[in-house]
Amino acid sequence: MKSIEIDPGIEADPSLLDPIRSGHQLFDAELGRPAWKDFSAEWKLLHDDRGRPLVRLEIADATDRVHAVYQADELDDPRRVKARLVWVVGDLLQIQSHRLLEKLQGATTDPEGN
Repeated sequence: MKSIEIDPGIEADPSLLDPIRSGHQLFDAELGRPAWKDFSAEWKLLHDDRGRPLVRLEIADATDRVHAVYQADELDDPRRVKARLVWVVGDLLQIQSHRLLEKLQGATTDPEGN
């Protein structure tokens, strides 16, 4: 990833920070750092209306961004964190592929709309 930003509240909590860091390492090892060099990740600590911790992951590149919110206990295993990263990056790639497909379809339409 181009950059990984982690909220200070997450950095202060090893039960959140450790699996997030380990998950990123697994993600990079499996998918390869060069493939994701233009993506950035941001992890923010939020709280629900009952004060329970939530973690928001946002993945972005120069044109698009996607996010997902997780309960803290969903991130207790680095392999689950890696799976979450793959899922969110997949969403971003899907948005980009749809946009590219629309662009290509527009380029193949002649001026008369055929």
